Amino acid sequence: MTEPDTVHYVSLTMSEDRFRQELRHTLGEDWVEAGLAGIEFTSFADGYTSLAPLNGHDAGRYREFFDRINDFFEREVGRDVVFFDSLSNLVPIVHKFASWEDMWLVLDLRRILNHRDGTVTITHADVGALTDRGYGFTTAMFDAILRFSWESAGTQRYRVLTVEKFRELMARAGEDVWRKFDISLDPNGVGIHSIKKIPAR
Repeated sequence: MTEPDTVHYVSLTMSEDRFRQELRHTLGEDWVEAGLAGIEFTSFADGYTSLAPLNGHDAGRYREFFDRINDFFEREVGRDVVFFDSLSNLVPIVHKFASWEDMWLVLDLRRILNHRDGTVTITHADVGALTDRGYGFTTAMFDAILRFSWESAGTQRYRVLTVEKFRELMARAGEDVWRKFDISLDPNGVGIHSIKKIPAR
């Protein structure tokens, strides 16, 4: 991948001020300012909150909300990297107004347009918020799936990054192999301590 023209951070629930405040709880002011200096922030929080049950069950607001997101990608995004926060926030919208088939069509269209425009979209989801069916529909639309979890060894617990799907990696390693990384997080960044080759089940 070549260097992107722009890096976007898209939030469905937070304003830019709130986003910066959240980061400051974990990182120092210098880290936050330096890290966000080259990032364009976009918030859809106003449209997201309009979908709350207290505002009724108007499907028109649902369509308008997704139209705004689609317009953003069409008008503002080209050969860019987009951090989309997050798929988990879309789950209650799917349950209330649509279906997983609708979500599949939305993500599949976005995947096709991303390939056309040279866009890389990175998002995250809380697996616990997805049904097995929903997880299958959503993960099928991405070229790479990285799962972060905790594992136990005796009385010790440690963080694990599992590469469940990665087109380029699997082409070299074979589809019957997962890659597992033991990782740590500290103020200096992310550390990778070992690599495990685990047969897929």
